[in-house]
Amino acid sequence: MNERRVVLFDLGNVLVNIHPAAFTRHLGIDPATAYRKYQKRILGIVKKYEAGLQTTDEYFNEMSDLFSRGNGRAGSFGCDEI
Repeated sequence: MNERRVVLFDLGNVLVNIHPAAFTRHLGIDPATAYRKYQKRILGIVKKYEAGLQTTDEYFNEMSDLFSRGNGRAGSFGCDEI
């Protein structure tokens, strides 16, 4: 009998500390503005990704599009920055 074994890790604020303010500052966006302007959309993108409804590339592309448009700098953030 083949038995499947899976080990899952919850990285976000469990094994790895995530600092949203530092992230948005790195993108050149004021953290208070980012929270007010992007929170709802970011949560929607993250929920789709965590539910397996989009690939990692789709996730990064959608985040990149969101911050590039919202910052008035179309296409300025690559996946490596997001």
